[in-house]
Amino acid sequence: MSLVDGLIRLVKAFPKLPMECLKAMQSQASSKHYSPKKAKVTVHGPSRRKVLLTAIPPPGDGMLVPDFFLSSIRGLLTACCSTLVVEVVTLAYGGFMVVCDWVATQNNLYVICNGAIPIFPVGSCVMAILPTFMLYLKLVNVPTHGK
Repeated sequence: MSLVDGLIRLVKAFPKLPMECLKAMQSQASSKHYSPKKAKVTVHGPSRRKVLLTAIPPPGDGMLVPDFFLSSIRGLLTACCSTLVVEVVTLAYGGFMVVCDWVATQNNLYVICNGAIPIFPVGSCVMAILPTFMLYLKLVNVPTHGK
């Protein structure tokens, strides 16, 4: 946006202010050339881009192979014409943690779950879920009444 466009917007927003005040407002606004701060993560743990795959009963040690599962899931998502991209698959919480490029839809979760069924032992109930969080408000400097 140019300086003239900014002045025009200010004149429309504040028609009764003198031109000197509007120019001062414009120069103050245009002098701020800072980049917006990046949002900080407030919760430590898995993000919503991660899908957790678990099975009941849980598989034994050494039964799960993340590399095979990664290629299987990528193939199934491509076959279903999904635009979701699976980036990494790791072992976590007795199952798999699937990291995607964005939050998986319900259909994507269904495809990922179907891709995981052959990986887990026969008869396992496989579930694909997104993490959920409980956020807490931290209160600081709250005055208390002494006895």
